[in-house]
Amino acid sequence: MPNLRASRRGDLILDVDHRGRLAIVTGGARGIGKSIARLLSRDGAKVAIFYNRSGDEAHQLVEEAGHAGRSLTAHQCDLRDASSLEAAILEATQIHGPAQILVHNAGITNGSPMLGANVAGMREVFEVNFWSAVVATKAVLRDMLRAKFGRVIYIGSPAATSWATQGNTAYAASKAALHAMARQVAAEISPRGNLTANVVAPGYIRTDMTKHFAREYENAILGTMCSERAGTPDEIGEVVSFVASENASYMTGSVLEVDGGFGLKTISRRKNRREAE
Repeated sequence: MPNLRASRRGDLILDVDHRGRLAIVTGGARGIGKSIARLLSRDGAKVAIFYNRSGDEAHQLVEEAGHAGRSLTAHQCDLRDASSLEAAILEATQIHGPAQILVHNAGITNGSPMLGANVAGMREVFEVNFWSAVVATKAVLRDMLRAKFGRVIYIGSPAATSWATQGNTAYAASKAALHAMARQVAAEISPRGNLTANVVAPGYIRTDMTKHFAREYENAILGTMCSERAGTPDEIGEVVSFVASENASYMTGSVLEVDGGFGLKTISRRKNRREAE
């Protein structure tokens, strides 16, 4: 049975407890990754965030966690370089101990349409979005197997399965590769203990990346959702913290689409009647 606790309003909610476990979060200094790192830390994890250029944001998060009495460190690395990523993982585990939670959140896009595709740019998208996940997963799996507990979580995207936008080929394909890899990793590790591999696929989330989108483009996206609003990074972080917990031990090889009901927008009966008349 899952553990429950009372919220501030008195509701019973799942009690997520990551105490004693190291969670590595790639791209953890900004946006969705920042919220994931904060919420894993709130729920007791020792957290190591990996960043490339967002040093100021990363160190602000470290300082914030320190003031709250939580254990969070920041590690600079270039996810395009396997040796840089492996060195960051080694550094984090030397400080905190073996990793038992991996959240591969980092992701980039190049916005190149296929007709004028920049192949080098598309390769870079795959290096960051997919191949670095391969390197990180391989680096932490042995310790997870030894502990007989592990959570591998890839931040995917509906672009892998249902969203199609111009200039998004490399991004969508790299996320689809992550979705496929999660299933294969799950098949390998889940029979060997309390180990899972899953994808959390956020929909349209309000972040620094999306705030520059044109209003017409944003409205077109929101118009396809039955929730009729953008999500927040914390709404993704809460789901990730749950998937990383003991409470989600029966969930593996799954894709959780946290997208506000994308594609489920319905026409009201009143409007439908008017059109029929």
